[in-house]
Amino acid sequence: MNRALASFIFSGETLFNLKENEKTKPEVTAEQVGPNKEVVPIIEKKLIVKSTLILVDTITEETRLLLEKIMSSVNVQMTDTELIKKEDFLPFDLSRTSNIILFGDVAQAANIPQPSVKYQIQSLQNKKVLAADPLEVISQNLTNEKRSLWTALKLMYQVV
Repeated sequence: MNRALASFIFSGETLFNLKENEKTKPEVTAEQVGPNKEVVPIIEKKLIVKSTLILVDTITEETRLLLEKIMSSVNVQMTDTELIKKEDFLPFDLSRTSNIILFGDVAQAANIPQPSVKYQIQSLQNKKVLAADPLEVISQNLTNEKRSLWTALKLMYQVV
């Protein structure tokens, strides 16, 4: 997206470009040092909780970049999302997420009831569900899909 298009689409809105903080290496403790003075890693099993589950029909590098820009405009980093293509979808534990975004006709593959209206937030098991057009259609923005998506995402993530 070029600057002129972004200016037109998001006119009157405040956008932020937030970069993730670099992670620092953890300190080595005495319990991690083996008998030959080598560091023995401690493997912890943690349930990773992602704030948003994003399901897409297909995704290209161009649409992935568009998605990253869209999500960063509502202060959501892609590391906080679980992005799954329709053909790769496996049963997903919905308790691990609080928001679900459907790009395209993917609800049936995810065993989620198809939302009746696009670009309006609906509730499913205390989760916010947003259905939208495929990313390819949104990138063309023929009928103001970007503005509709932006408005819905601001409500979903409570961005003022």
